[in-house]
Amino acid sequence: MPPDDHRGGEFNWSEAVRRRDELRRDVLANLSEPARQLLGIATQAEWEHRHLQSNAAYKLIEGKLTNTVRNLATPANDEGADT
Repeated sequence: MPPDDHRGGEFNWSEAVRRRDELRRDVLANLSEPARQLLGIATQAEWEHRHLQSNAAYKLIEGKLTNTVRNLATPANDEGADT
């Protein structure tokens, strides 16, 4: 049995899912590209963990994450910047 909502009525699952999806879209729309990359890797890692639980998958995800973080840590080479 679903929990009651805070207003004392029956919990509306479809409304909760709609609100969750709306919030997810808003958050994703405001993320920077590097943050989206990290979120994608984290999401893939979570899926791999739940469904495959293979060491090879962990190594692949670890490599992707390491490369992405390394790229984020490397300062952009802006034109006109002092080197």
